[in-house]
Amino acid sequence: MKTAGLLLVMLILGACQSPPANDSAAVSVLLDARYDRFSDAYETKDVDLVAQLYTTDAYYLQPGGDITRGRDAIRASFARFFDGAAARGDTLTIAFTILERGIAGDQAYDIGYYDLRVGRLDGTAGEDRGKFVVIWRLGTDGEWRIHADGYSGVN
Repeated sequence: MKTAGLLLVMLILGACQSPPANDSAAVSVLLDARYDRFSDAYETKDVDLVAQLYTTDAYYLQPGGDITRGRDAIRASFARFFDGAAARGDTLTIAFTILERGIAGDQAYDIGYYDLRVGRLDGTAGEDRGKFVVIWRLGTDGEWRIHADGYSGVN
């Protein structure tokens, strides 16, 4: 009976961990789910949710500015953006289209487009379409996080 109980615990623990980094299909599903969390963070303007998607030493390359380094600095950048949108009463929706994904060991990359929609109180909407490159890193905690995020608009 103890052996069956131990086996059950091992199976449960195994199901809660990230798939092996060499299982590209499973890792791809996890990365897609990370983009869903990113989109959720925009809709709710949850700066902590978006910040947790980045490694502690991540690079954030916004257009027209210096490179931002570290999760805390990236969090502050998103806080300014989300706080400004909240103060204006704007809604935010962002979607991602992945054109290419590569996965090798504990790193992965994505190249694609983002579509950002800003709904305003007066009923108008602003839209921004851009391109991005993201480098993912698998942490020692088994979580995939963004290590480098660079983007620019295409308009």
